[in-house]
Amino acid sequence: MYKARKQDRGKSLSRVGIRYATPNESMNISITKQKQLNISFTDNPNFRIRSTAPKLQIAAKPKNLFENFDQFVRDMVEREVDIESEAELYLRLLGEYLGREVEDVRRAKKIEFVADTTNLTLQPLGEALTELTELKLNESVIESVKELGTSFKKLKVLWISRVGLKELAGIPMLPCLEELYASYNYVCLLYTSDAADDMQCVDLGGRRIIKKKT
Repeated sequence: MYKARKQDRGKSLSRVGIRYATPNESMNISITKQKQLNISFTDNPNFRIRSTAPKLQIAAKPKNLFENFDQFVRDMVEREVDIESEAELYLRLLGEYLGREVEDVRRAKKIEFVADTTNLTLQPLGEALTELTELKLNESVIESVKELGTSFKKLKVLWISRVGLKELAGIPMLPCLEELYASYNYVCLLYTSDAADDMQCVDLGGRRIIKKKT
């Protein structure tokens, strides 16, 4: 049986000990704050084992979804992963970025991530995220709503604050959009079509709203 105990009670939690006991022997294990492992036996107090645990290597999360896109594609090719479509590739990329299973991401109704759409569009993701109703892309790089493509058919709420947005042309391509949060951007032109008239909430962070007929 394993029995956890706290050593140096009242002083600090710099060392935690685990006691392991059997009918014939007793072994004490402790790990210090400096990651040093100590093992001793009560039946033989002169015999000790000490070891320093290896440092845990944690990969830094990419700053945006597409930061390591080329490397991700190469990894998929080297591992001979069967990718049926570009949408499936993007879905796997997003799953890895979020640290979630692909199927969990596919069924998600709300998702938040950062993406730089300077060279890549989000169109394939919209094709994969068929149940998505709320998308938060704050702090991304998106100069136009057009970069989202035409595939987010069920999207109702869109957050694109602080993304460097210059125009909202493309709003009609989001037919179910009800709420738009786009504060702290350069845009002052709201839309160029009456298709956006049904939106329930528009927040441009105090920017002047202009309706332009086409």
